[in-house]
Amino acid sequence: NLTVSSHTTNYNYPALIFGILLIIIIICGNVLVCLSVYTEKALKTTTNYFIVSLAVADLLLAVLVLPL
Repeated sequence: NLTVSSHTTNYNYPALIFGILLIIIIICGNVLVCLSVYTEKALKTTTNYFIVSLAVADLLLAVLVLPL
């Protein structure tokens, strides 16, 4: 008995490119939010600290969960 295995991997390149672009946009946007609140004195309010908290949570999601 001879079994020939032609193992070909088909990647979904449009979905891969979309996912990578989405991760990059999420990271850039959330880093900009954190940096703007950190550097601008007028933005250091309680409400903006909650927004920074959400940005950090979203940043962790983009870095740790989305690549899976």
